[in-house]
Amino acid sequence: MKRKDLPLSDDLQGLFLKKPDLGISGQPDWLAEEREVCRNMVLLHGLPGQGREQWKYTDVSCINQTPWVLPSNVPPFDAPKNQDNGSICHLTILNGSYLTLPETDIPKGIKVRSLSNPAHIDCIKPVLQRTNYRLESIFSVMNRALWHDGLCSHIAPETKATLHVNLVYSGIGRAAILSAPRVYIKADTHSELDLTVSHWNNDHEPSFGTACLDMDLMPGAKVVYNHEQRLNSKSHQFTTTRANVARDASLYAIDVAMGASLSRHDLTVSLQESGSETHLNGIYLLREHQTADFHTIIEHRKPHCSSRQVYKGVLDDHAHAVFNGLVEVHPGAMGTDGYQLNRTLLRSPHAVIDTKPELQIHNDDVKCSHGATVGQLDPMELFYLQSRGIPTSEAKAILSRAFVVDLIHQQPSMYQQKRLQQAVATFFDHA
Repeated sequence: MKRKDLPLSDDLQGLFLKKPDLGISGQPDWLAEEREVCRNMVLLHGLPGQGREQWKYTDVSCINQTPWVLPSNVPPFDAPKNQDNGSICHLTILNGSYLTLPETDIPKGIKVRSLSNPAHIDCIKPVLQRTNYRLESIFSVMNRALWHDGLCSHIAPETKATLHVNLVYSGIGRAAILSAPRVYIKADTHSELDLTVSHWNNDHEPSFGTACLDMDLMPGAKVVYNHEQRLNSKSHQFTTTRANVARDASLYAIDVAMGASLSRHDLTVSLQESGSETHLNGIYLLREHQTADFHTIIEHRKPHCSSRQVYKGVLDDHAHAVFNGLVEVHPGAMGTDGYQLNRTLLRSPHAVIDTKPELQIHNDDVKCSHGATVGQLDPMELFYLQSRGIPTSEAKAILSRAFVVDLIHQQPSMYQQKRLQQAVATFFDHA
């Protein structure tokens, strides 16, 4: 029988027992109290075992095999240069620490604050207090216990902006870093935001990330969101994303995973008021022994909201993917329009997909559907390309790329489309 919880390794247990100095001077009592509660929860429960329903397909015991350390002295690092003539605001968080930009380098209409500054911590307080950490993933609880910095950004009403947040993980003295970055974005009334959040490494060392991203979309706001996980093969990444969508606001999101040895993304979109909508797409491209786990929840809380969700993936070698997508229609949410689909292409007999699309409907007047398909490359299509003189490996890459590229074209942002097309092309060029 599989266990519900796994004990922490001695190294991890020691890390949480030490009550590390997180570098926030003068933190308020409410924050110190929450950290202590979350730290004790981690020590009590350890890591989730496959005996838990939400983790039955994903084995996280490999985390215990590395002696993780918390970041202390951040090494010199050159933040990504702005090569877009000032049209894109690049922000960087290295090992959980925000590399502060001068106010003069931040476009008009965008405010950015470091969460390590006690004067700015209260901006994150409502976000922390509205989520019940006792019901969250233990990795989100770890983030609450360990985060020491991050950023909050406010997009002013009626503003059109493009924001790129780089979450960078870098070993200090060849150490394996456990990082807890936190990001909060508020898109105010009738603002339009192109938001890219990318996870990547600055070296080839192991990293363990517990990033938490929160977004509030105010009435009439439109956010086009690109979440990219492109970490090295020694990394473990557990990301929690929550988005609250208000009246007549729209979230167009694409969730991309191409890296890390083990990754999981818990993504919740809450349609809070009538007229709110979300278009949530996902692409996972995995090879060798990579595992990527996606748990999504779309909550229809009020009448006349709509959601569309399509996740597609290509698995090679011994890769493993998990998709668990839940669409929940709350009582009284009449006129709900929800659609969900998961499609996976297996390029190896050893690749595995565990897929579980779900609907929970507590109302009669709705239009909802869901489905999942798993298949292989069409041998006739492959033969057609080979008969035109295209090598087999290149033909497979062409068909695999065509399988997912339509989701890229659905992103309203041309900047994001270009980034994603280059990333997908690079992946298959090295396949």
